[in-house]
Amino acid sequence: MTINTGAVAANATSTLGLTLNLNSGDKTIPSTTTFNPSDPTTYSESTSAVTYDSLGNANRVQFYLVQNQPATSGATPSWTVYAQPELANGTNVGTPQNLTTLGFSTSGTLTSGSPATLAVNWGNGAAASNIAMNFTGTTLAAQSFAVAGITNNGYAPGNYTGSSISADGSVQASYSNGQTLSAGKIALANFINPEGLNPVTGNLYAVTNSSGQPVVNTPGSGQAGTLSGGELEASNASTSSLLVSLIQYQQAYQANTSVIQTEQQDSQRLVQI
Repeated sequence: MTINTGAVAANATSTLGLTLNLNSGDKTIPSTTTFNPSDPTTYSESTSAVTYDSLGNANRVQFYLVQNQPATSGATPSWTVYAQPELANGTNVGTPQNLTTLGFSTSGTLTSGSPATLAVNWGNGAAASNIAMNFTGTTLAAQSFAVAGITNNGYAPGNYTGSSISADGSVQASYSNGQTLSAGKIALANFINPEGLNPVTGNLYAVTNSSGQPVVNTPGSGQAGTLSGGELEASNASTSSLLVSLIQYQQAYQANTSVIQTEQQDSQRLVQI
Protein backbone atom coordinates (compact mmCIF):
# COMPACT_ATOMS: atom_id res chain seq x y z
CA MET A 1 0.00 0.00 0.00
CA THR A 2 1.45 3.38 -1.05
CA ILE A 3 0.35 6.75 0.35
CA ASN A 4 0.92 9.83 -1.79
CA THR A 5 2.87 12.17 0.48
CA GLY A 6 3.47 14.66 -2.32
CA ALA A 7 1.24 17.55 -3.34
CA VAL A 8 -2.09 17.00 -5.06
CA ALA A 9 -2.86 19.09 -8.13
CA ALA A 10 -5.63 21.67 -8.31
CA ASN A 11 -9.02 20.75 -9.73
CA ALA A 12 -10.83 23.39 -11.76
CA THR A 13 -14.45 24.06 -10.83
CA SER A 14 -16.76 22.47 -13.39
CA THR A 15 -19.94 22.38 -11.29
CA LEU A 16 -21.13 25.11 -8.95
CA GLY A 17 -24.33 24.78 -6.95
CA LEU A 18 -26.07 27.84 -5.54
CA THR A 19 -29.23 27.43 -3.45
CA LEU A 20 -30.95 30.72 -2.70
CA ASN A 21 -33.86 31.87 -0.57
CA LEU A 22 -35.27 34.74 -2.63
CA ASN A 23 -37.50 37.37 -1.05
CA SER A 24 -40.74 37.95 -2.93
CA GLY A 25 -40.98 41.30 -1.12
CA ASP A 26 -37.79 42.63 -2.76
CA LYS A 27 -38.08 45.51 -5.18
CA THR A 28 -38.96 44.63 -8.75
CA ILE A 29 -36.93 46.16 -11.55
CA PRO A 30 -38.72 47.46 -14.67
CA SER A 31 -37.72 45.79 -17.94
CA THR A 32 -36.67 49.17 -19.28
CA THR A 33 -33.91 49.44 -16.65
CA THR A 34 -30.39 48.69 -17.93
CA PHE A 35 -28.48 46.47 -15.56
CA ASN A 36 -25.35 48.04 -14.09
CA PRO A 37 -23.37 46.22 -11.35
CA SER A 38 -22.16 49.60 -10.06
CA ASP A 39 -25.75 50.81 -9.57
CA PRO A 40 -27.63 48.96 -6.78
CA THR A 41 -30.93 50.38 -8.04
CA THR A 42 -30.68 48.14 -11.12
CA TYR A 43 -30.77 44.84 -9.22
CA SER A 44 -32.58 43.41 -6.20
CA GLU A 45 -29.93 41.28 -4.44
CA SER A 46 -26.31 40.21 -4.87
CA THR A 47 -24.00 37.48 -3.60
CA SER A 48 -20.79 35.75 -4.63
CA ALA A 49 -19.07 32.37 -4.74
CA VAL A 50 -15.47 31.15 -5.12
CA THR A 51 -14.47 29.14 -8.19
CA TYR A 52 -11.08 27.53 -8.93
CA ASP A 53 -9.33 27.65 -12.28
CA SER A 54 -7.02 24.95 -13.64
CA LEU A 55 -4.03 26.51 -11.83
CA GLY A 56 -5.85 26.47 -8.49
CA ASN A 57 -6.45 30.22 -8.24
CA ALA A 58 -9.43 31.03 -6.01
CA ASN A 59 -11.31 33.33 -8.35
CA ARG A 60 -14.68 34.79 -7.47
CA VAL A 61 -17.96 35.15 -9.33
CA GLN A 62 -20.30 37.96 -8.33
CA PHE A 63 -23.99 37.19 -8.86
CA TYR A 64 -26.56 39.95 -9.27
CA LEU A 65 -30.23 39.01 -8.94
CA VAL A 66 -32.99 41.02 -10.56
CA GLN A 67 -36.64 40.44 -9.62
CA ASN A 68 -38.47 41.23 -12.84
CA GLN A 69 -41.81 42.96 -12.98
CA PRO A 70 -44.51 40.37 -13.84
CA ALA A 71 -45.84 40.52 -17.36
CA THR A 72 -49.40 40.54 -15.96
CA SER A 73 -50.74 41.78 -12.66
CA GLY A 74 -50.70 39.12 -9.95
CA ALA A 75 -48.36 36.76 -11.81
CA THR A 76 -45.37 35.20 -10.03
CA PRO A 77 -42.25 37.25 -10.91
CA SER A 78 -39.17 35.68 -12.46
CA TRP A 79 -35.60 36.48 -11.43
CA THR A 80 -32.78 37.21 -13.88
CA VAL A 81 -29.29 36.21 -12.76
CA TYR A 82 -26.23 38.14 -13.97
CA ALA A 83 -22.70 36.81 -13.35
CA GLN A 84 -19.48 38.81 -13.21
CA PRO A 85 -16.30 36.65 -12.95
CA GLU A 86 -13.35 38.19 -11.11
CA LEU A 87 -9.71 37.10 -10.81
CA ALA A 88 -8.27 36.41 -7.37
CA ASN A 89 -6.83 39.96 -7.35
CA GLY A 90 -10.31 41.46 -7.87
CA THR A 91 -9.93 42.28 -11.59
CA ASN A 92 -13.13 41.80 -13.58
CA VAL A 93 -13.00 39.22 -16.38
CA GLY A 94 -15.00 40.50 -19.32
CA THR A 95 -18.43 42.05 -18.85
CA PRO A 96 -21.36 40.78 -16.75
CA GLN A 97 -23.13 37.82 -18.34
CA ASN A 98 -26.88 37.34 -18.45
CA LEU A 99 -26.62 33.85 -17.01
CA THR A 100 -30.21 32.66 -16.72
CA THR A 101 -33.74 33.58 -15.69
CA LEU A 102 -35.27 31.62 -12.84
CA GLY A 103 -38.98 30.87 -13.01
CA PHE A 104 -41.17 29.92 -10.06
CA SER A 105 -44.54 28.35 -9.41
CA THR A 106 -47.22 30.09 -7.36
CA SER A 107 -45.94 28.14 -4.32
CA GLY A 108 -42.42 29.53 -4.83
CA THR A 109 -40.85 26.35 -6.19
CA LEU A 110 -38.17 26.66 -8.88
CA THR A 111 -39.61 25.58 -12.24
CA SER A 112 -37.07 26.75 -14.84
CA GLY A 113 -33.70 28.38 -15.41
CA SER A 114 -31.51 25.64 -13.92
CA PRO A 115 -29.01 24.35 -14.91
CA ALA A 116 -27.14 27.10 -16.77
CA THR A 117 -23.57 27.39 -18.11
CA LEU A 118 -21.07 30.08 -17.15
CA ALA A 119 -18.26 30.31 -19.73
CA VAL A 120 -15.13 32.16 -18.55
CA ASN A 121 -11.79 32.82 -20.26
CA TRP A 122 -9.75 33.78 -17.20
CA GLY A 123 -6.82 35.23 -19.14
CA ASN A 124 -4.36 34.45 -16.35
CA GLY A 125 -2.63 31.46 -17.92
CA ALA A 126 -5.28 29.02 -16.75
CA ALA A 127 -7.55 27.08 -19.09
CA ALA A 128 -10.95 28.53 -19.95
CA SER A 129 -13.79 27.27 -17.76
CA ASN A 130 -17.28 26.06 -18.59
CA ILE A 131 -19.00 25.97 -15.22
CA ALA A 132 -22.36 24.20 -14.93
CA MET A 133 -24.47 26.34 -12.59
CA ASN A 134 -27.11 24.52 -10.57
CA PHE A 135 -29.81 26.46 -8.71
CA THR A 136 -31.77 23.41 -7.56
CA GLY A 137 -33.55 24.04 -4.24
CA THR A 138 -33.85 27.79 -4.74
CA THR A 139 -37.17 29.13 -3.42
CA LEU A 140 -39.20 32.31 -3.68
CA ALA A 141 -41.24 33.35 -0.63
CA ALA A 142 -41.96 36.10 1.86
CA GLN A 143 -38.59 35.54 3.54
CA SER A 144 -35.30 37.30 4.02
CA PHE A 145 -32.80 36.84 1.20
CA ALA A 146 -30.17 34.24 2.08
CA VAL A 147 -27.72 31.82 0.53
CA ALA A 148 -28.94 28.42 1.74
CA GLY A 149 -26.07 26.43 0.33
CA ILE A 150 -23.05 26.39 -2.00
CA THR A 151 -21.42 23.32 -3.54
CA ASN A 152 -18.18 23.43 -5.51
CA ASN A 153 -16.28 20.49 -7.02
CA GLY A 154 -13.07 22.50 -7.51
CA TYR A 155 -10.17 22.97 -5.12
CA ALA A 156 -6.71 24.51 -4.84
CA PRO A 157 -3.50 22.44 -4.80
CA GLY A 158 -2.65 20.95 -1.42
CA ASN A 159 0.23 19.42 0.53
CA TYR A 160 0.16 16.15 2.44
CA THR A 161 -0.76 16.69 6.10
CA GLY A 162 -1.18 13.16 7.45
CA SER A 163 -3.03 9.89 7.19
CA SER A 164 -5.58 8.01 9.26
CA ILE A 165 -6.94 4.47 9.56
CA SER A 166 -10.63 3.95 10.26
CA ALA A 167 -12.20 1.07 12.16
CA ASP A 168 -13.07 -0.74 8.90
CA GLY A 169 -9.43 -0.63 7.74
CA SER A 170 -9.77 2.25 5.27
CA VAL A 171 -6.55 4.26 4.95
CA GLN A 172 -7.12 7.95 4.11
CA ALA A 173 -4.46 10.52 3.21
CA SER A 174 -5.32 14.16 4.08
CA TYR A 175 -4.12 17.32 2.35
CA SER A 176 -4.01 21.00 3.25
CA ASN A 177 -6.73 21.88 0.72
CA GLY A 178 -9.28 19.81 2.62
CA GLN A 179 -9.17 16.86 0.22
CA THR A 180 -8.75 13.22 1.21
CA LEU A 181 -7.57 10.35 -0.96
CA SER A 182 -8.11 6.67 -0.30
CA ALA A 183 -4.85 4.69 -0.22
CA GLY A 184 -6.57 1.32 0.19
CA LYS A 185 -7.97 -0.91 2.91
CA ILE A 186 -6.25 -3.09 5.49
CA ALA A 187 -7.56 -6.65 5.83
CA LEU A 188 -7.42 -8.91 8.90
CA ALA A 189 -6.69 -12.64 8.87
CA ASN A 190 -7.98 -15.18 11.38
CA PHE A 191 -6.56 -18.65 12.02
CA ILE A 192 -8.13 -21.73 13.56
CA ASN A 193 -5.05 -22.07 15.79
CA PRO A 194 -3.12 -18.78 16.06
CA GLU A 195 -0.70 -20.44 18.51
CA GLY A 196 0.39 -22.72 15.69
CA LEU A 197 1.88 -19.87 13.65
CA ASN A 198 5.63 -20.02 13.20
CA PRO A 199 7.47 -16.85 14.35
CA VAL A 200 9.86 -15.70 11.62
CA THR A 201 11.47 -12.35 12.42
CA GLY A 202 10.27 -9.33 14.31
CA ASN A 203 6.48 -9.45 14.42
CA LEU A 204 6.14 -11.66 11.32
CA TYR A 205 4.63 -15.13 11.43
CA ALA A 206 4.36 -17.91 8.86
CA VAL A 207 1.45 -20.27 8.23
CA THR A 208 1.91 -23.88 9.34
CA ASN A 209 -0.24 -27.00 9.16
CA SER A 210 -0.94 -26.50 12.85
CA SER A 211 -2.23 -22.93 12.42
CA GLY A 212 -4.44 -23.68 9.43
CA GLN A 213 -4.99 -21.43 6.44
CA PRO A 214 -5.87 -17.73 6.94
CA VAL A 215 -9.47 -16.54 6.75
CA VAL A 216 -9.25 -12.97 5.43
CA ASN A 217 -12.03 -10.47 6.20
CA THR A 218 -12.67 -6.75 6.21
CA PRO A 219 -12.22 -5.37 9.75
CA GLY A 220 -15.54 -5.46 11.57
CA SER A 221 -17.02 -8.26 9.46
CA GLY A 222 -17.21 -11.97 10.14
CA GLN A 223 -14.93 -13.00 13.01
CA ALA A 224 -12.53 -10.12 12.38
CA GLY A 225 -12.15 -7.36 14.93
CA THR A 226 -11.86 -3.65 14.23
CA LEU A 227 -8.83 -1.38 13.93
CA SER A 228 -7.89 1.65 16.04
CA GLY A 229 -5.67 4.03 14.10
CA GLY A 230 -3.23 6.33 15.86
CA GLU A 231 -3.45 4.48 19.16
CA LEU A 232 -0.48 3.65 21.40
CA GLU A 233 -0.92 0.39 23.28
CA ALA A 234 -0.35 0.73 27.01
CA SER A 235 1.87 -1.70 28.87
CA ASN A 236 0.07 -4.78 30.18
CA ALA A 237 2.85 -5.65 32.66
CA SER A 238 2.48 -5.31 36.43
CA THR A 239 5.38 -3.28 37.83
CA SER A 240 5.06 -4.64 41.36
CA SER A 241 5.00 -8.32 40.29
CA LEU A 242 7.98 -7.77 38.00
CA LEU A 243 9.96 -6.15 40.83
CA VAL A 244 9.20 -9.13 43.07
CA SER A 245 10.36 -11.49 40.31
CA LEU A 246 13.52 -9.44 39.84
CA ILE A 247 14.35 -9.69 43.57
CA GLN A 248 13.76 -13.45 43.48
CA TYR A 249 16.03 -13.83 40.46
CA GLN A 250 18.69 -11.71 42.13
CA GLN A 251 18.57 -13.80 45.32
CA ALA A 252 18.76 -17.02 43.29
CA TYR A 253 21.74 -15.64 41.39
CA GLN A 254 23.51 -14.69 44.60
CA ALA A 255 22.82 -18.15 46.10
CA ASN A 256 24.18 -19.89 43.01
CA THR A 257 27.26 -17.63 43.07
CA SER A 258 27.93 -18.62 46.69
CA VAL A 259 27.66 -22.33 45.81
CA ILE A 260 30.14 -21.91 42.96
CA GLN A 261 32.58 -19.99 45.18
CA THR A 262 32.40 -22.74 47.86
CA GLU A 263 33.06 -25.44 45.28
CA GLN A 264 36.06 -23.50 43.97
CA GLN A 265 37.49 -23.19 47.51
CA ASP A 266 37.02 -26.94 48.15
CA SER A 267 38.75 -27.75 44.85
CA GLN A 268 41.73 -25.58 45.78
CA ARG A 269 42.10 -27.30 49.16
CA LEU A 270 41.99 -30.72 47.53
CA VAL A 271 44.75 -29.66 45.12
CA GLN A 272 46.87 -28.36 47.98
CA ILE A 273 46.53 -31.64 49.90
